[in-house]
Amino acid sequence: MELILYALPDSTTAQLLEETLREISPRPVLNRFYTLQRFIQYIIEHRTDRHIVIATIERLKDFIALHSLFSSNDASHLILICEDSEEMIALAHELRPRFLAHGSELNKVKAVVERMLQSHQLTNGESA
Repeated sequence: MELILYALPDSTTAQLLEETLREISPRPVLNRFYTLQRFIQYIIEHRTDRHIVIATIERLKDFIALHSLFSSNDASHLILICEDSEEMIALAHELRPRFLAHGSELNKVKAVVERMLQSHQLTNGESA
């Protein structure tokens, strides 16, 4: 199962998250997308049920594009990280992600990703 991360290039939260995710295992591939357009193109071209998609959302306009993207795709492996504003949280909930976190909750994100990877390995009979 592949990890896919979307975040702006200068996102401190995303840099910390990327380092945190690399601690889980060297095995999962971490594809990092810096532009929303390339991220969306990749998601459209690949089956999302084979990926854990993590998006760090810092701009309201990103939610519009993501809403249309994940309304037609399987968002069961979507993890969103956004700022702690009422409007951002409300928009994030509309996408029905697997997990919703704030930038200060990276250890929780790590734990969720670890459980998702373990579940995938058990389901597919893979060894850890």
